[in-house]
Amino acid sequence: MEYDGLPYITTCPVGCTAALLGKAPRDIRVLDVGCSRGQFIAAAIGAGYNAEGVEPAPHIAEAARAGGLPVRTDLLEEQHYADGTFDALTLFEVVEHLRAPLPLLAECRRVLKPGGILLLSTGNAASWTAAVMGARWDYFDMARDGGHVSFFNPRSMALLAANAGFEIEHVDTSRVKFHDKEHTPHWRYVLGKLAAEALNLPARAAGRGHDMLAYLRKPSAA
Repeated sequence: MEYDGLPYITTCPVGCTAALLGKAPRDIRVLDVGCSRGQFIAAAIGAGYNAEGVEPAPHIAEAARAGGLPVRTDLLEEQHYADGTFDALTLFEVVEHLRAPLPLLAECRRVLKPGGILLLSTGNAASWTAAVMGARWDYFDMARDGGHVSFFNPRSMALLAANAGFEIEHVDTSRVKFHDKEHTPHWRYVLGKLAAEALNLPARAAGRGHDMLAYLRKPSAA
C-alpha cells in the first residue's frame, strides 16, 4: 500500500485499532506479519505500542534484528504462539501474494485474543484506478513486488473474513491514480494527478480508492 509515510501507518491504522480495542498503546501487544525490515514495528514502538514481527526471508529478518527490532524468522505458522497471545495483528501487503490466504487468516485468528483486531491492507480491485488503468495497475503486474496472485475488493474481503471466522469492523479505501510517472509524458501525468487528487474524497466515500485497509475483529465469544 502506498502510504504517505510512516506517520500515516501509526497515527491512522494503529491509532484506530487502539480506539477499537479501548486500550492504551502500552497495553496493546501487536504482531506485524511479513514485517520486512521492521519499519512499521519501529514506528509502532516509538508510538508506545508493544510491537514485534515475523518475517519469512532470513536475510531481511536478520537486518531487522541488526537494527535492534524484535523480529522472528519464518512464517507465522512456524512460531507456535499460544492461543490468544496478541491484541492486534497487522498484514500489510501480504494476502495478494498468497494463492490460498485462508490458512494464514485462520492462524491469525487463533493467536488473537477474543475481541482482537486484524488489520489487513491490499489493493482494491474494484477501484476507479483498476477500472481505468487495467493491466497497467501495479497490483495486476505479476512481476512486480514479488508477484501478486490474489485480488480483493471490499465485498470479497468480507467473504474472506467471514470464512476465516472474523467480523468486519470497518473497510476503508483511499487514493486514486491514473498514470505511472515513469511511463507517462510529464504533461499527461500532471493532468492525471490533478484529476486523481480531485477524486480522492469521492473515491473514499464510494469505496473505490485503490488502497484498501480492512479492520477485522475476532468475535469476543470465540
